[in-house]
Amino acid sequence: MKQSIFFFIFSLLAASLAAQGNEGTPEKSPAGYYNLTQLSLIIGETDELSPAPNLVPSITTVNGYRFNEHFAMGAGVGMAAYRYVTFPVFLDLRGYILKGDFTPLLAFKGGYAFADNDKEIFPAGTYAEATYKNTGGWMLHPEIGFRAAINASCNFVFTIGYYYQDLKTEVTEKPTSYRRYPIIHTTDTHLDRLCFTIGFLF
Repeated sequence: MKQSIFFFIFSLLAASLAAQGNEGTPEKSPAGYYNLTQLSLIIGETDELSPAPNLVPSITTVNGYRFNEHFAMGAGVGMAAYRYVTFPVFLDLRGYILKGDFTPLLAFKGGYAFADNDKEIFPAGTYAEATYKNTGGWMLHPEIGFRAAINASCNFVFTIGYYYQDLKTEVTEKPTSYRRYPIIHTTDTHLDRLCFTIGFLF
């Protein structure tokens, strides 16, 4: 499943870039297809047992439709590198306050982040004989920032916002010669963080 998700994300990126390359230099239009690719840094303090480092890099890509000069909506996918990788799938809503080449913007991402189950979140040796099941959770990301035109078909986007992510992990200690039944530990973490994002809008 992990390989399929990676392939899906990078296929979307490649298709979007190829489409832009074939368009040449189109005239500006208030309505039409858009692609937004963003790099983010999710920042926040973490307690000792939380399955997330203090700095989390993330990449997302959104394909959607711009209805007019002020409102656009799309669907996006991405990756975020916690102590295990998550794959968010989300709805993207954007509002542009002004017309023209520069405008403040408001945006909102909301959806669900699936998890890579292949990696442990606890240090090696914490549970020597154990299995790990990582599941993701709901994510919410309201943003505020600006969009600035680079040329007729490309815009630079910068945002800062709040980032919420729910992460769950189930650790099952296997039975031993001294204990004939498994022991299950569950970690449920709710992250409230600050997120800085740069991106390019086509």
